[in-house]
Parts: sequence; structure tokens; C-alpha cells
Amino acid sequence: MKKLICILVALVLFAACNDDREVDNVSRSPQPAAAVSTSGKVQNAGTALDSQQAMQEAKQDFSRSRFDKATSVLRRALERDADNDQLWELYDRALLARTGDDYLESVPKNRYRINMKTFLQDEPLWPGKYVLLDVREPDEFDKGHISGSINVPFRKVLSNLSLLPGPEDKVTLLVICNTQHRANHVIVVLREIGYSNAYTLRGGYSNYVSWKKKLQGGNRGVKLKKSEARDNKGQKGKDLQNNDSPENQPEEDFSC
Repeated sequence: MKKLICILVALVLFAACNDDREVDNVSRSPQPAAAVSTSGKVQNAGTALDSQQAMQEAKQDFSRSRFDKATSVLRRALERDADNDQLWELYDRALLARTGDDYLESVPKNRYRINMKTFLQDEPLWPGKYVLLDVREPDEFDKGHISGSINVPFRKVLSNLSLLPGPEDKVTLLVICNTQHRANHVIVVLREIGYSNAYTLRGGYSNYVSWKKKLQGGNRGVKLKKSEARDNKGQKGKDLQNNDSPENQPEEDFSC
């Protein structure tokens, strides 16, 4: 009996030793080395290698203006390595480039501008046809502006979208600055976020004042008096049709 007990104990001890060796073999088997991502989090070396390859491929696609492909490659890499800041940076750049490329390709010949002749001829219809957004600074606006305009400095436009008509509204959002330069910045952003009803006034407020002065025969101010409107009615129509100002340049002209 004692011999049997000794045999059983020996078998148990042998099995235990064998289990320890199996566990040890598993824990010591070759494992992918760990790497630290740019965010400081540990990532699998295989994932890190995949991410590096994806970034290299995306950079090549980017340099060849294949923005759709670069975006797709980086998106797949981010599904595996979402904590990689470098991947996100490249992805944002590729996405922005793709969006910008689409925008430039779709810009019409008039570049979303309304020329001054059309605008002045529409004057009786302004209240129902236009929302005039003057993006100059308040001190500029206070010195003179088109009647009915609302003033939101161009750096603050996206913080005040509640003041603007919605993209779906059937009214033209006409962006105005002094010479159209600041308005051009605003129109790009508004168009990209869906405001297909946004346009700029060609030449800006300074061009508007010049036209008004000419139509008034050189009088100061921007509004025609009733008597002046009657006296100049025929001349005004002639001026609007035969003016030799920059407004009569081809729409393909890329001056501001």
C-alpha cells in the first residue's frame, strides 16, 4: 500500500512539473515586440510597421495628387492604429486636399460673384432677394455701408451663423467687404459647409460707392434722391448698359 501511495505521489509530481514546463514554453514563445505610438500608448510592432507603410504609400499618392487613394489608405490604417497622431495628421491633410481639389474643380467662370450692374438693377428687389453680409470691421461699417446690411467681421462669421439664412433658404447670401478680398475668404468656407446660396459682390463696397457716385453725376452719398432718380433715369440705364468699368470685363478675368 505504501508503495502504491509513493507511485501516485510521484505521478502527481511529474504531472505538475510537466504542466510548469508547458506554461513556461507558452510564456516564452516568440512574441511581436511592443512599440510606443506617438501618443505614448503601446502598440504591436506589426501594426506599427503597417502604419509606416501606409504613411509612406499615402505620401506618394499625395505627391501625385491622388488624394482619394491617400485618404482611403490612411483610413484603413487608422482602423488598426487609431491612436497614431501621425496617421491622423496625414489623413486630415489628404482629406483637406481632396475637398479643396473638388472645390477648385467645381468653381464656375463667375466664381460665385454677382456683378455690380446686376446688383444695382435688382435694387427694388433687394429685401426679398438678398441678405447682405458685410464682413468688414465695425469701424469700417460705421463709416458707410449698403442699406440693410448686417455686419459680422470676417473672422467671426462662423460664430454667428444664426444671423444668416440657412443653406436651404431661397435667398441669396451676398458677402461684401471693401474690395472683395476678405469676402473671397468667407465665400470659400461658406460654400464648403453647404451654403450654395452664398455669393460675393464683385469689387465690394468701394466699387458700389463708385458706381453710385457715377450714376448720381458725382454727388456724394450712396442713395439717389427721388428728384435725381427722375432726372437721371435715362442716363442711369445708359450707364448700366455701356459702362466701361471692370464690370464689363469677361467673367473669366481673375482680378478681384
